[in-house]
Amino acid sequence: MVFGVSWEAMIRIHRWLGYLFLALGIAHVICMEMAIAEQGYAMPQNIFKIPLDYHADNFTIPLMFLAFVALLITQGILSLEIVRRRMYEVFYYAHHMALVFFVVMLWHANMAWYYVIGGLALWVVDRGVRMFRNLSNVNVLDAECLDGGIVKLSYLAESGGAGPLKGEETPMQHRAGQFIYLNVPAISTLQWHPFTISSAPSDNATTNHIKNMGPGTFTDSLYQMVHTLSQAGLAHQLAINVDGPYGLPVEFGKYTHILFVAGGIGVTPLHSCFRELYVNVLEGTGRLSGLASVKLVWAARDMGVFTAFKDTLSAVKANPGYRIFSYDLFLTENKDVLKAAPEKSPHGSQLTTTAGRPDINGMISDLQEFGKKALVFACGPAKMQKECQQLSMTYGVDYHGETFEL
Repeated sequence: MVFGVSWEAMIRIHRWLGYLFLALGIAHVICMEMAIAEQGYAMPQNIFKIPLDYHADNFTIPLMFLAFVALLITQGILSLEIVRRRMYEVFYYAHHMALVFFVVMLWHANMAWYYVIGGLALWVVDRGVRMFRNLSNVNVLDAECLDGGIVKLSYLAESGGAGPLKGEETPMQHRAGQFIYLNVPAISTLQWHPFTISSAPSDNATTNHIKNMGPGTFTDSLYQMVHTLSQAGLAHQLAINVDGPYGLPVEFGKYTHILFVAGGIGVTPLHSCFRELYVNVLEGTGRLSGLASVKLVWAARDMGVFTAFKDTLSAVKANPGYRIFSYDLFLTENKDVLKAAPEKSPHGSQLTTTAGRPDINGMISDLQEFGKKALVFACGPAKMQKECQQLSMTYGVDYHGETFEL
């Protein structure tokens, strides 16, 4: 927040700097090998000879070389997206090899601390603060399995998640659209997974809506556990830990027209923002007096997903504030056999949906006349977000997107 850059955006910058660091490291090794070769030592044999003849009295040279090879594996190969997305824990804990590398580097080049001490100090402080906040007691009020393979967690945190300060249990101290890291000790004491806070900051409890992503995943284990506990009437006994909140909130006060575009369970950060804006206008806080239109466009394959937030959607439809707030639900599954006319949800929620996909181009083009006073906020499949971003640039309106690919 100091630099006005979101946490997930900083992750992208972190990757770029990491690649640059590895490239410079490789360049350093190549230059060193060329210097060794110029002094008559054969290549590539000298790379694998331990101890090296070159500066044989300096044991940190071969030690540093081995540490750098390990770094290439742990920070390079194991950081590739195919590994990170399928084996996150392998990637995460292997990433800590960097700490060993920095210790060896400071030993090898004793002047290196000038360049790394600042970053390492900030990292230590950050980890300390996160560990302290992780110790907050979390009181699970309810855990339930909803239609569409969704788990809903409702909870309060000691001191709002600020740490074990013996304060009152309250909702997380967050702003609309932020996320937390969730740990379920009964599944794994080491796994922490990011999930958006789906409730509004003004709600009486913090909620997460988590989609079951299939067998072998953390979300499937959570779904099965909650299902079992719910059947036994023990859902409130689920033990969880939370770390957060994270993410840079959007400043909605400078916009008059807001279009939220969601795909599937990507609606969670948008619902948090949509609901908070609705509550603020309903209660007449005055902070959003210039707001003229807020629309949620939500497309999903399963009708059951829409019912996860039926309370908010039904309230918006029933309230006179509906003239400012509106929503359109699109059911994309089996669109060839569904009628084009709107239909009611079979789950008894009285939510009206339209078969097919939304006309995103038409909706964003309608905002063109409002320029930078209009915002498109999207979260969902990468293809959908890219389309929203490109159309926003074409029509000259602001764009903000959320991603879970950390």
